[in-house]
Amino acid sequence: MNINVYRAFSRRQRWLMLKLIALTTLLLALSARAVAQSVSPKAVLGAQVKLTLSSDSRSSEKRSGELLAASIDSIWLMDNNQVVGIARSSVRAIKYRRHNFTPRRALVAGAVVTTATTVAFGAACSQYQQTTEGAGVLCGNAVGAWFGISASLTGITALWTALRSWPSFSLSKWEQLSAYARFPQGLPASMRSNE
Repeated sequence: MNINVYRAFSRRQRWLMLKLIALTTLLLALSARAVAQSVSPKAVLGAQVKLTLSSDSRSSEKRSGELLAASIDSIWLMDNNQVVGIARSSVRAIKYRRHNFTPRRALVAGAVVTTATTVAFGAACSQYQQTTEGAGVLCGNAVGAWFGISASLTGITALWTALRSWPSFSLSKWEQLSAYARFPQGLPASMRSNE
């Protein structure tokens, strides 16, 4: 008994199924790539920091770079491939990058998820419309509302990410700053000569 299941669906339904299969395959491939990148070995680096330095009470200078090490009286940054030592007394404020999930990444992830779920929701509604009279307006409104809610949540996530990416580090906790450094035990002697 030979049953051709593919021909049991209309041409529109087959086209819709092919689109959903292609979209699912794309999302799975992107997920596999992200997982592979997250488990691959990476170089150990210090946190990215932004310093506000004060030479006197009126002027301030900003420096940024990778935090190499911190001691009781100094901090060392890698700034433009040069090791820069800065005295603790000249540091007025420190901000550090908490994570690399930037607002742009939040928007891209949200756009992918919003689009995929809206397409899937629309496909489900189109099937429902074919079986029920008068369901077009209801499904159209539901898909539009879902898209609006998802887009709003994506925007809120991107804004939250932007605000939380660079928190301030309390200068009263200076001793804990070395936990964010590439060399938490202190700057190696070979790098001190390059200061």
